[in-house]
Amino acid sequence: MRKLTFAAAIAAAIALSQAGPLSAQWIEPEEGTFFAKAARPEGLSPVASQESVTAGNCPQSAFPVRASYPQGFDGGGPVDQAVKAKAGEFFSNAVKEAEDFLKGLETCVALEYLEYDLASGPFKPSSKAFSVLFLWNVNTGGAHPSFGYASMNLGPDGRELTAAGLFADPAKSLPLLWARIVKDTCTGGHETAPSYYGSPECPGAAATLPSQLAPDATLDGMGHAVLTSLGITFNLDPYDGWSWAEGPVNLDIPKDDLVAMGASPELWE
Repeated sequence: MRKLTFAAAIAAAIALSQAGPLSAQWIEPEEGTFFAKAARPEGLSPVASQESVTAGNCPQSAFPVRASYPQGFDGGGPVDQAVKAKAGEFFSNAVKEAEDFLKGLETCVALEYLEYDLASGPFKPSSKAFSVLFLWNVNTGGAHPSFGYASMNLGPDGRELTAAGLFADPAKSLPLLWARIVKDTCTGGHETAPSYYGSPECPGAAATLPSQLAPDATLDGMGHAVLTSLGITFNLDPYDGWSWAEGPVNLDIPKDDLVAMGASPELWE
């Protein structure tokens, strides 16, 4: 299991908040992970959106919202259009959340620490698979910033890949995948598998397949998973894992292991 260290998570959040125009390149969580080693697609351009959100009841405080997403996967075709649409959805939701936060302030004061950033990292395992991992970071002045993941894994037609698109026989392969997730996360003294999957107890967690791993589930729904040239990485934020103190979980599973479970090798060819 590759786990982003707590210090690295904080550093990533700080880097996001200090960046001006956001880069479409992934901020590397930890040396040695698939994110650091996987091949990046060439010829992509970052597209950035930014808005300073204010509320009528509190004009003194502005809430900056920034987002970045990659374009150039297929020259403006279905993949680029799907990524652009999803990024626009994320940005609109972020602006709404910022507005709601400002409207909910009991006392109107200038708050300089507010920020909402969405960074992204593009991958292209093959001509049949295109992936983007989004990392969002929000600071509203609590004990620590909040951050989390969302992923897109698309076919050439711009449609989201599902478990049925990853595995030829999901009924056979998904239990094998779940057993691998359990094996790699029921370590280090953990009494349960990650909370994202309902915190099943270790050992024995693999006995029941969680609802997140269904044939029609997207890879994002399966655990914010993203395909790269090296395999797949599941990405769980601290509370999808176990706790803020332990940090997020980035679980790498090599493509050869996935193929052995029944994944379609064409996704990496």
